[in-house]
Amino acid sequence: MPIKLFKGHVLPVFRFTIKDEDGVIVNLTNATAAKCHIRKEDATSNEFTGADEDAVIQSPETDGRINYTLPTGGIDEAGSYSGQLIITFPGGGQPTERFRFQVEEGLGA
Repeated sequence: MPIKLFKGHVLPVFRFTIKDEDGVIVNLTNATAAKCHIRKEDATSNEFTGADEDAVIQSPETDGRINYTLPTGGIDEAGSYSGQLIITFPGGGQPTERFRFQVEEGLGA
């Protein structure tokens, strides 16, 4: 079941714990950056760019946790979306599995 948000909702924080294919938590101590790419289904470009994609590696980095907060204004169009983290290590970027979520109209819309 996908995550559900409402159009324009900016308060949710996506919280991730990064694990490898064996379910072992990934140590992010050497990670230099994390980005969260979000794209509406069937779109050809991401919803946000630049600093609006920045995710935050949480301390302690050995716990493998990353948080991402939607930028000001949130997502302004209802529909199905997918996201993917890109974690940068000294050797390059490493994508994670995609996650899906639904943005719905609020009752006051």
